[in-house]
Amino acid sequence: LFASRQSWQIKLSDFASAQKLTSEIKQPSKPNVYWASPEILRTDNKKTPITGQTDIWGLGMITFCLLSGFHPFASEDDSEDEIKESTIYQKCNPNLIQIQATQESLKFVTWALKKDPMKRMRTDEALTHRWLSMDAVMIRRREAINYPSSRLRKTAILTANRIKGNPPMNHFGSH
Repeated sequence: LFASRQSWQIKLSDFASAQKLTSEIKQPSKPNVYWASPEILRTDNKKTPITGQTDIWGLGMITFCLLSGFHPFASEDDSEDEIKESTIYQKCNPNLIQIQATQESLKFVTWALKKDPMKRMRTDEALTHRWLSMDAVMIRRREAINYPSSRLRKTAILTANRIKGNPPMNHFGSH
C-alpha cells in the first residue's frame, strides 16, 4: 500500500493475518508457511506468544529476499511441511546474500530472523538500526547494492504459484 497519494513510500501488509493490535494477539487459523515466523508455525510445547517481534520476522524475510533473491527457508521443490520445518529449526544462510551487501544489512537481516522472538530485534531497534539510517553515507551504501532482480522475480513467481496451489514450474535451481 502507498503511505499516501503524494508519497512513494509503501507499507507492506498481509491482510490474511491482519488484526487490531490489542494486548492479546490471536494465533492465525491458517498461517502462510512461506512468510510466517517460527512462533506462529510451532505446534509443540515451545510455542511462544505473538508479539511485535513477529512483525519484525516478516521484515527480515522481505529484506533477505530483496538482498539475495532467494527465500531464506524454501527451495524450489520443498513442500509446505519442509518449509515449515526449515523455518522453525534451520538458520538462514547469509552467504546467499550478495557479496557487496553491507555489514549493516547482514547484521540487520540476521538479527531480524532470530528464531527466538525474545532475541529478535524489537520494532524500536529496527527503526533506529544503522542500516535503515537516513545518514547520507548509509543511503549511498544502500543505493549501491546491486539487487538480484531476475532471481527475485523467479522467487516471487514461484511463491505466488505455490500460494495459488499451482505446482513449481522449474523457474530456477534450488540454493
